[in-house]
Amino acid sequence: MYQRNKAEVLKLLDALRDFYGIFGAKHPTLSMVVAMILGAGIAGGFWRLAAYSYEKELRKESSAQQSSVPSSVTGPATTSGNQSPANTGNGNVFNSGEPAAPSKQPSKPR
Repeated sequence: MYQRNKAEVLKLLDALRDFYGIFGAKHPTLSMVVAMILGAGIAGGFWRLAAYSYEKELRKESSAQQSSVPSSVTGPATTSGNQSPANTGNGNVFNSGEPAAPSKQPSKPR
């Protein structure tokens, strides 16, 4: 089996050598630039394929996690005291219903 692979590689190298003899020997710099661009394009294609595969797997894992995690439910609104706003929350975060007062920015000296 190893001998067969070696023979196939040698055939490929012979074909590449013949191809270089036709095109590359006359224009070595141009042929090198073209070969580098082709190689970069092929490598970039494989890189994008790997990225697509990774993102697909990541989406599958995140959808599995979302289906297993229950949604966050807030508790009932409660008030106490006169003119007290209703507070809602889930035990960790409380929302009073009133936006935070904007902070005053100090004026710049002139």
